[in-house]
Amino acid sequence: MPPGAFFGEMALISGEPRMATVSAATAVSLLSLHSADFQMLCSSSPEIAEIIRKTALERRGAAPIA
Repeated sequence: MPPGAFFGEMALISGEPRMATVSAATAVSLLSLHSADFQMLCSSSPEIAEIIRKTALERRGAAPIA
């Protein structure tokens, strides 16, 4: 994954168990958010929420809504 990429958003959005399994091939810095913190982030930053929403749609195979 490139710098700034994220994963695990589907579980935070849907509340379902996570489906992603990620392994690092090199040293990484990782930020982990609890569901309540994720919701607060999305509420306080519509721009971030939109990026996450579009990415989730793309990963599910749906075309993002412009």
